[in-house]
Amino acid sequence: MSVLNDGVSAIYEAKVSTSLETVLTPPVVLTSGPETLLLDFSPYVTRDKQVSFKFNNCQFQVERKDEMGTTTYKITVTECRCRRSFSGSIGKMTSSGFKETWGFSPPYVFPFHEYTYMVSNGNGQVSSIFINRTALEENGVKLDSLKFLIKREQDDLYLDFIDRSKYGFSLQ
Repeated sequence: MSVLNDGVSAIYEAKVSTSLETVLTPPVVLTSGPETLLLDFSPYVTRDKQVSFKFNNCQFQVERKDEMGTTTYKITVTECRCRRSFSGSIGKMTSSGFKETWGFSPPYVFPFHEYTYMVSNGNGQVSSIFINRTALEENGVKLDSLKFLIKREQDDLYLDFIDRSKYGFSLQ
């Protein structure tokens, strides 16, 4: 799904040592640099292996555009259908430390999603987020973290051992 500095795709391998007879298998979080992958497992599946994984073919491209006092990220996701979102933290420094005070909303941050978009190699999904750095600075507000999320849920409760998965890529 991701590409390392040398152009080779990153490969994640999670080994779960819990038996499937256990009612609840704890979620697994894999982290590599700015990337995280969260896997939740289904208690209903009877088979003991899952070799196909819904994120296997997902590809995405991040474009960053800096202009006077603003930054826009445009992320194009291809080869998979998924729910996309952004997470992060906006707030101010106080005497007791950083205090999160605002969600993602104008005038500071504005996310938007296009559900279908033609790209050169087929259909894709585009998500963008606009950051008004001038407004943040003028009000003493800081964007502490920003992450792009791709969420996949399984189609059939009794088919896949991996129930839900969430991939996150830190933009800053």
